[in-house]
Amino acid sequence: MKAAVPADKLLVFSADQGWKPLCEFLGMPVPESVFPNVNDRAAIKKTLHELTRGAYVILGVGAAAFAGLIYGAFRFFS
Repeated sequence: MKAAVPADKLLVFSADQGWKPLCEFLGMPVPESVFPNVNDRAAIKKTLHELTRGAYVILGVGAAAFAGLIYGAFRFFS
């Protein structure tokens, strides 16, 4: 792309550069808000940890409920 597109028409951009180079290239004002970073490794790891913990809680509650049903069935039919 760099060889085929004139330098004034091509922006080589990385999200970690923030708003400034993108807005300058497009001729737009730089927003006051922080540039969105949806691939934040720490946030993704935190979300995965919370999902995993939630899954274990659900499995634990399900196992306890199942064990209670089995126990109740044995008590009822004994």
